[in-house]
Amino acid sequence: MNKSFFLLATTLFALSGCLGGHTTTITLPEQTQAPSDIPRQIQYRGETYRLQGRNETQAEYYREGEQGYQWKKLITLHKQTGKVALDTFADAMTQQLKHEHARYEIVPQKNALQVTVVYLPKKRHPHFKDHEVNLMHYRQSPCGFTGLQYAERYAAGSDAGKLLAAGKRAQTQFQTYAADLLSRIDCPVK
Repeated sequence: MNKSFFLLATTLFALSGCLGGHTTTITLPEQTQAPSDIPRQIQYRGETYRLQGRNETQAEYYREGEQGYQWKKLITLHKQTGKVALDTFADAMTQQLKHEHARYEIVPQKNALQVTVVYLPKKRHPHFKDHEVNLMHYRQSPCGFTGLQYAERYAAGSDAGKLLAAGKRAQTQFQTYAADLLSRIDCPVK
């Protein structure tokens, strides 16, 4: 398996939640200094999300009182080193989302990908019993590949088609926000 494909496969599994229980997450105590290459907190749509966990490729930001699987809204910052073409990433993501039976739309943009996903509830799974709507922005960066993902949970009885349509409508604001935030993320100091 070549390095680029391994990077792409690892990224996709992490982004799709397939590694959810198998990744190593470092939980940051409140007094711990955040790494210098990522923000300690993120403001989005009038709410504050604080860095509460990270590993080698992603950082998770939760609202006050939410963490782990007990969240209603979540922001995840993704950083991968190495170069992966956006069209290759989009093709692999499409295959993964089909495999998961998710409802989705992937829209190539200039130097970025806009992704809207509705993950359907998984019966008898304690952590994935709701719909999960994700707005995503991925792009090449000087360090490799970065992305920002905003997720919200909705009741299992919600209409997945309506959730996807609402997610698509929310993309204009999110894509602008994500592009701006990611443009300010520095490469790690070696």
